[in-house]
Amino acid sequence: MHPFNVGLNNARVGIIPVAGSPDFVFSTIVGLNGITNQFILNTYLSQTYSDFQDFNHTGQYLNNALTFSVSDNYRTVDNGFRPNITNHVLIYVTTTTDFSDKPETLDILSNNLYGVITVGYGPGIKDIGALQKLAGGTGCAFNAPDKTTLLNKLVPVVQDLVLTSASSQSGANDVITFLDFFTSTSIFQIIAFVNNLMHPFNVGLNNARARVQSGIQLFSGFTTSLVSDVPGLDPVQDSPNNMIISYVHTTDLLRTPILLQSSLYDAYTGNFFNAARYQFRADCSYPWVSQTFTCPDNSEMNEMAIMHYGEDASGYAFQRVTFAHCNKQVLTCGNGGIRSNGTCVCDEYWQGKFCTIPICVNNGTLDPTEQFCECPTGYFGSNCQYDGCTRRNPYFFDTSKKTLAILVEATMNNKNNLDQLSQNLTAMIATATAQKTDWFGNYILVAFNSFQVTTAIYNLPSVAAMQQAIRAINVAGLSDDGNCATNIFDAIDKVLMQSDRIVFPDSQVIIFTASTAGDYLNRGDTVAHFGATEAQLTWVYDTNSKCGIAPAQTDASASHLVRLCYATDGNALFVNSALLSQFFGTYLASRFYVATLTNPTYKTNFKCDNAPWYIQVETSMSSVYITTSNYIGSITAVTDPQGIMLNTDLIYSDSFTKFSMFKPSVPGIYTLNLASPGTCYASVYSNTGAKVYQYFAPTTASDPIGAHLDGSQKTPNAGQSTIATFHTPNRGTDLLKYVQIIDLVTNMPVLSSALYLRQGCSFEYYSDPFVCQSDMIAVIVYGQDRTYAQFKRQLVAFCVNGTLPS
Repeated sequence: MHPFNVGLNNARVGIIPVAGSPDFVFSTIVGLNGITNQFILNTYLSQTYSDFQDFNHTGQYLNNALTFSVSDNYRTVDNGFRPNITNHVLIYVTTTTDFSDKPETLDILSNNLYGVITVGYGPGIKDIGALQKLAGGTGCAFNAPDKTTLLNKLVPVVQDLVLTSASSQSGANDVITFLDFFTSTSIFQIIAFVNNLMHPFNVGLNNARARVQSGIQLFSGFTTSLVSDVPGLDPVQDSPNNMIISYVHTTDLLRTPILLQSSLYDAYTGNFFNAARYQFRADCSYPWVSQTFTCPDNSEMNEMAIMHYGEDASGYAFQRVTFAHCNKQVLTCGNGGIRSNGTCVCDEYWQGKFCTIPICVNNGTLDPTEQFCECPTGYFGSNCQYDGCTRRNPYFFDTSKKTLAILVEATMNNKNNLDQLSQNLTAMIATATAQKTDWFGNYILVAFNSFQVTTAIYNLPSVAAMQQAIRAINVAGLSDDGNCATNIFDAIDKVLMQSDRIVFPDSQVIIFTASTAGDYLNRGDTVAHFGATEAQLTWVYDTNSKCGIAPAQTDASASHLVRLCYATDGNALFVNSALLSQFFGTYLASRFYVATLTNPTYKTNFKCDNAPWYIQVETSMSSVYITTSNYIGSITAVTDPQGIMLNTDLIYSDSFTKFSMFKPSVPGIYTLNLASPGTCYASVYSNTGAKVYQYFAPTTASDPIGAHLDGSQKTPNAGQSTIATFHTPNRGTDLLKYVQIIDLVTNMPVLSSALYLRQGCSFEYYSDPFVCQSDMIAVIVYGQDRTYAQFKRQLVAFCVNGTLPS
């Protein structure tokens, strides 16, 4: 096929086998749309040897193949057939004229369905007239008694015949080749004939290459061990145990393609030299492993092309080509060492010929066997390279049996909230805990009016008992009409001082009011108590009361309470009490194992500006939740990293507050937009993905960088040198990289630091020391998940005795 510039826009080639038995389940080797260049043609020709040879039957059922070639199933656009051209050619290459059926081409020729060319080869051609009859005359029938005639004389003759026809018609060709593999000794000559016939001028591995974009991506390498999951770049030239290991990635994560086999070729000539089937293995990053193969001895074939064959989730075939170079066996360097000029170059922690002898640091000593280091107190790791805590904080990161503390304003102003809670609290909490039934195991109720705490019950056995107690308060009558500012911080203290009854971390303290915190100047003790209990604070304000839809962002009695909510990884919500039962259960369910991504209006003093909000989403994050409370507008757009706008599911909506959710499509940076004048509260969080806990520790004279100090307090102290410490529950998959700390009063940076891993600590990461001065700081932690996708978590902390915002 040399002059035809094989490809979908030029000469299209199909291959059909001629069966030796009537029991053959008929199929094509490849249709007219399957061969995009000469290399792919060579691949399919080589594939016929392993998949379509039939040496056990001596028949020749040509008519079946002819019938199939003119069928409606074959002559379709989907199969690559071009009805807009007229130069369709059948080329029948055979080693016998002893037909088992009665092949007939008269209708094919008379109806101009195809031109027919017949080529006989070898001693089995007894009746040249039969070939001439099939071709419609002597001018299109040829016979080659030997290999030289077939490859050297007939190839240019047949090429000229097809070219002459093409130039007088449309200039393009559809060439369907019928291959007879009656005798094994003729297979390679027939393959070579078709290969030479269709060899292209400009399409090949060294010139133009055909490539496609696909949702299926193949990653492969080589190994000589069946249990190895570390791919090498190249196979070993002198090893009989080379294997291909591969991973197939697909955008459809729920349905996985499979790999079937591979064929190995000379990358320059396309000559086939080996094949290896794939099999699956479990618990490997590269789960597909091939049969063993050896590299060819011929040095000219060191450059290999590998055709991988597989099926996608729907059963459709796909193929991918990769390349490799056979190298001789070289050194294997351990522990990150690299090969250079026949020796191993080791990193800073290893030595020896193969980089297997550890170098002990931090005063560690090498044991007599030269296999491990003996580390002094405070250091860990194979080389004593990791710091460790000299005294571990006994901190438990459990997610069960937490405390649910309800604080409710018992005034007429808050009567709507009281009515909802006394009737529907049990149902709301049941909704919240449907997926985590053991979330709560301890219940506290505190009621307060404009002047004082009126009820405090610290040992309620159940949510039902809590609802009954609220109902009793409501039924007994409310003597206080209520004010728009009450002593909320005092009521919170009554809960937090019972720290022995609050299971930490992440217990829930939820306040239902129609007022703001008039005692905000006394919040210092409350901040300290939250540090001792690790509870999360949520404030639910009734927008359907005499105090108005929401306090202004300049109202300190509201903003200080909101700041405390955000600092404890909680939230502030402004909800119409008439819709409380519709909203709260579903909302609370989204807060289990919560990780805050951003509180975007915090640094703007709770005002929405026109700037977009950016959030970083990792692979394991399946849902992102957004709460917004503002006078006008809602989230107008969520854009994924590829610039595609996503739909958000609106879970709850009233005149002031919106609660919505979207499902990330890919990991990366997402953009959210909300423009609204006036007061604007917003929180973006997820209950999937990486979880990060933070604590702080003041440095000491004996440990000025804090390397051996475990986290010991929830809040840092103003003016004191402190380290930030962090813990992630998924230590085997999630890595923390660095931290930024920002002063939220001045919006100035306080610290940018790498995070250092250590062992023997509850909080295994620590930062460089810093000093905070203002009232609150934002702590932004950056990390990497198990798929190497980046993630970011925004945390907030009070700086005790720091400067208050003006």
